[in-house]
Parts: sequence; structure tokens; C-alpha cells
Amino acid sequence: MEMNRHTILIAAHDAESLKKEIIRWGEAPWWPKKSLMRFERLTSGAVSPGTRYRQKVELPFGPGWNVEVGEISDRGIKRRFLDGMFRG
Repeated sequence: MEMNRHTILIAAHDAESLKKEIIRWGEAPWWPKKSLMRFERLTSGAVSPGTRYRQKVELPFGPGWNVEVGEISDRGIKRRFLDGMFRG
């Protein structure tokens, strides 16, 4: 199986503010309103390992899947696919 990795570069004044924005990925006010990718948080509280989301492609018959935050580090956030068409 081939790995599919997405990378986005973000300019920030300091590492801490950058980390906060990366953690809010998909649900932050700056997330594009017309994005075809919707993130719905399924758990409440601060984002931490174990926080779950439902991700959905906003197209007719678009796929959806559940993910869980596995790790938050100074370099970013890792989510694990729980079901759907992706693994890992």
C-alpha cells in the first residue's frame, strides 16, 4: 500500500501560535467556508489524544469517515482513521 501524505506550509510569528492553529485544523474560523472537506468534532473539551471527528467530503455521495487524534506534538497533530476508505 502506498502512503498518501499531505503537507501545508504555514507562516506564523511563533511556534506556540502555529501549534494552536494546526490543532484546530478543519474547525478553526479561518478554515475555508467553501471547503469540500467538513470536520465535525464528536467529543467535547480540548483537543487531545482520543478526540474524535467525523470527516466528510461535501459532494453528492461523498465519502465520510471517523478519525481519532493519536498524538499532538510541537510539530503537529496525528489522526488515525477508524473506518472508511483510508487506513492508518
